[in-house]
Amino acid sequence: MLFATAVLACLNVPESITKADETPASATQFVLQDASGQTFQGPLNSLSSETITLGGPMAVSRLASQSVQLQMAPQPEPRPLSRTAVLLANGDQLQLRPASIQDGRLSAVWAAAPERPAVEIPLETIRAIVLDLPRDPGAAATLLSGLLDREHSADVLLLSNGDQLRGELDSLKDGKLTLGGAAGPAEVPLKGVRAVALSTELISFPPVTGRTALVSLDDGSWVTATSLQTIGEANTGKSLQIQAAFGATFTVPLSSLAGVRLQGGRAVPLSSLPVHKYVFTPFLSREWPLVTDRAVSGGFLAAGRRVFPRGLGMHSGARATWQLDGAYTAFEATVAIDDTAPAQASARVRVLIDGREAWASPELTAQAGPLHLPRIPLNGAKELTLTVDYGRSGDMGDRINWIDPVLIRQN
Repeated sequence: MLFATAVLACLNVPESITKADETPASATQFVLQDASGQTFQGPLNSLSSETITLGGPMAVSRLASQSVQLQMAPQPEPRPLSRTAVLLANGDQLQLRPASIQDGRLSAVWAAAPERPAVEIPLETIRAIVLDLPRDPGAAATLLSGLLDREHSADVLLLSNGDQLRGELDSLKDGKLTLGGAAGPAEVPLKGVRAVALSTELISFPPVTGRTALVSLDDGSWVTATSLQTIGEANTGKSLQIQAAFGATFTVPLSSLAGVRLQGGRAVPLSSLPVHKYVFTPFLSREWPLVTDRAVSGGFLAAGRRVFPRGLGMHSGARATWQLDGAYTAFEATVAIDDTAPAQASARVRVLIDGREAWASPELTAQAGPLHLPRIPLNGAKELTLTVDYGRSGDMGDRINWIDPVLIRQN
């Protein structure tokens, strides 16, 4: 997986490699991977919806549409997610702390950087607001699954004591939520609320067409951008301006950028395509589904103490097939056992191309960490199949994450 590039690429922009620039050697390094599989490393000079330019000894510029991923190198040290987050209806999540709600909009500040300007988000684009995420990974996955998988005809406050209040979320002011109901408005202190699940009947997310970019930040946030642009000068501190799919435009320091994944260019996330066939063979009797962009446990895809926005959650005993119709040249992915799995969990995974084995993993264990697959040629293949087989101990809670599985489209 890892991180891909920007968006809305202009096909008239030439690709080029230029001579060395004057970027300081101490500048943060990024790795850019293009659709051919080539990688380049250097300071990030500029990033836009059209092109990505790295500096350094041999500066390089690539079309965003011809790129796969842009990743800070090395990656920032993993840090625990904030206890507060805003979960959007399109799968984005921002590590924000709610400040106020007024006139149908949430104003929220960055949990790890409250000095930055607040972000304004329409309530109709929000699936849930987490105010007290449990530190235990299993408990966190249970809470997230309940917030993201259940339908709600009204807004629901999940209180810290286990109670629930239903009604219409009206406002947040001075640390108190106001919830309207048949008996009149009720004020609830924010500190007594674990999470807020917004009515799924009122969700209205702006339609998104064309190329987009999934921007990952060093605090664990990810957000879909319809437009990107670096602004400012290196000596004064560059920023990244993000036009978010939920309807707002905001900026973050370029130093907070962990990576960018391209969506809609030559790089096509496998999780964005419909599965053609899914078969699960239980070890005993329990059935496990194929889960898109989340772990099979219900929480975020997590491996090596990091969380990932794109991928597939599977369990040992699962086999999933996608129709490719000869449209792709290569397949890339990373595979790992989810961080919530028991220490005894183990599994083996395979990649089949048109029914023939193209790659097989060694036995994966909970202690081994993520394993990067080699780039697998597709050569006009018709079908791609991913299988997860039981390890030597049978079913020990073998929760497998396919992290950033990406197809490279024919040029």
